[in-house]
Amino acid sequence: KLGADLIVMGSRGQSALRGLFFGSVSNGVLARSKCPMLMLRDKPAPSADALKVGIAVDGSKYGRAAVRYALKHISLFGTGAQFYLINVVSDYAGAVMPDMAGMALPALSEEEVLELQKDEFNETVEPLRPLFARAAIKPKEVCLVGNAGDEIAAFAKKKKLDLVVMGSHGYGRFKSAVMGSTA
Repeated sequence: KLGADLIVMGSRGQSALRGLFFGSVSNGVLARSKCPMLMLRDKPAPSADALKVGIAVDGSKYGRAAVRYALKHISLFGTGAQFYLINVVSDYAGAVMPDMAGMALPALSEEEVLELQKDEFNETVEPLRPLFARAAIKPKEVCLVGNAGDEIAAFAKKKKLDLVVMGSHGYGRFKSAVMGSTA
């Protein structure tokens, strides 16, 4: 209603279950807003000229929008910003199929699993490469395996990222609980 360019909010860091039952103001705003949103924790804002920025993408139009937003507002991240283009692929390693004796056998070889993951990653990242090239930015491409939320959070902590940019489907509280929400 106000025509804001960015919503900045604090986050208490509630668990997903607690946020579902007791409500999370930030989740409510995220679900209802089409405006970009910056969530802050109690850690002080970085003051460096060269921020370490992760951009998480999933192949959706929302991930592409996150890339476009970050590239359009590149000056926000400092002159020597370092970018990580992050995608989390499925973990096919645990896929099994029963054999005739009822035992579980691996459905895919290790090579097949790696090939599937590589294909999934490239299918997601390939359409975004020209956007970075036009902005004269070469992000470090990162392929993670597993649960998107867990893997992105662990990577951000390990690499000490100053900021993680990601799109949101804008699900409501109930649908996010049922469908899942990485954001």
